[in-house]
Amino acid sequence: MTLPTDLRRLPGLERALHDYLPRQRWFAGAAPVATAELVATVWLRRRSPAAAVTVVDVTCTDGTAARYALLLGLRPASEPLPPAPAAALLELADAPAAPEWLVYDGLADPTILLDLLARTHPGQTVTGAGAAVRFAPAPGGGPGPAAPPQTARLLAADQSNSAATYDDRWFLKWFRRLWPGLNPELELPLLLLGNGFTALPRPVGSITLELADGPATLALIQTHLGTGSDGLALALTSLRDLFGDLREDADGELPLPVTVDQVLQGQGSSFEPHAAHLGHLTAALHLALARGGDDPATRARTGGVRELTAWASQTESMLAALLARGDPQLASLATHRSRMHAAIRAIGTLATAGQLIRVHGDYHLGQVLRTDNGWHVLDFEGEPARPMAERRQLASPLRDVAGMLRSFSYAAEVALRQQTTPADPAWRSLEPYGREWTRRCQRRFLDTYQDRVRGTGLLPDAPAAVAKLLTAFQLEKALYEVRYEVDHRPEWVTIPLNGIARICSPKAG
Repeated sequence: MTLPTDLRRLPGLERALHDYLPRQRWFAGAAPVATAELVATVWLRRRSPAAAVTVVDVTCTDGTAARYALLLGLRPASEPLPPAPAAALLELADAPAAPEWLVYDGLADPTILLDLLARTHPGQTVTGAGAAVRFAPAPGGGPGPAAPPQTARLLAADQSNSAATYDDRWFLKWFRRLWPGLNPELELPLLLLGNGFTALPRPVGSITLELADGPATLALIQTHLGTGSDGLALALTSLRDLFGDLREDADGELPLPVTVDQVLQGQGSSFEPHAAHLGHLTAALHLALARGGDDPATRARTGGVRELTAWASQTESMLAALLARGDPQLASLATHRSRMHAAIRAIGTLATAGQLIRVHGDYHLGQVLRTDNGWHVLDFEGEPARPMAERRQLASPLRDVAGMLRSFSYAAEVALRQQTTPADPAWRSLEPYGREWTRRCQRRFLDTYQDRVRGTGLLPDAPAAVAKLLTAFQLEKALYEVRYEVDHRPEWVTIPLNGIARICSPKAG
């Protein structure tokens, strides 16, 4: 079978994509797929393994729409597919009984992955049906490979995008869902490097899709930071040691909560020093972002009543939408509704929001990595469920701070679930230690951060104003978490719900 210039001419491909897309972890639609339409094709290779960038417009039955970019691989049926997870999504044939070509996820093919990197330096443009793909070195980024890498492999953990490594020295991130313009995952690291913040992977190249309605970032290639542990893994290790020591010392009966403070003070694997380092790292990140760049959209300005009112309104809308679901799992939200409304509306009484800057946007323990060279910040794409225009808006740096504060709380609950269940009497005995671990880490992180930014004008001068903003932003983040867990991990929804209950508690703070 001769491969056509436009994949829309391949019978059965759109039907196969209709079934394939909803099964992928990175697919954003919550409702069933109504239509999956191929709108562009750019062939990168026409010899086996062939490869084509394919743009697919998807509409779901609830009316939501999104655009996806797939890198499809094609091999003759007589050839074996590359190793899993490259399962064929379609067999193409002149007769159904005699498939001639197998279509699969090209990112799972090492040959295709190596071809992508080879095109990036010094760069080239490939045109196709309805689009062009432009490969280019990253301006101001790191150098590309001095010699062609020998190995490439797709990483198994798909999230909202897909990732691959080359010789464990370079890292490719492919953005499955397409958004117009420059993706913050490339934009913000270049801005930060220009402002002297280097605690991040250095971009070395980019792949851009040129469409009739404008460009979109298709993929990013950056340096691989090497071996290290992310903040969540280190936090869970600290908590596992804490809970394990408690069980070992209990001699069959767990100690009473009155010993909580003493136990945490003497913990050998305390996470508090890490929390302090993260506070300093976060402050350095925000001060570099506050310096902005050539693009006026990156330059800091002072936020006032308009922004404060908008933030409060957006958070109340999130709460209303969750309550409107009528989901029995979310009944506790109604219990805390009045206190949540009061905390959210309190920021509308403030005179200033402090500085508005570009922020990380999805800041938590899983987005920071500890290596032999210290802590680094990862993944500047922002929360994948939010529209890209919203992620690019200037915001209070306290949004990132609130995200990290929530992450400490999340880690403690996840670690507790790894030890026991709510039905086990050990749960009530261990839980106070997890809460105290959270409180101490949050305090060390916040104190270090505020010490570093004091006097810079980044935050409001009044401590009460900072406290009100942090409470409102933590509630906003927790509501986002509730929505995420209900849609993806319903068994975890009690984690953010418990967090909301603590934030709303009269004893909170």
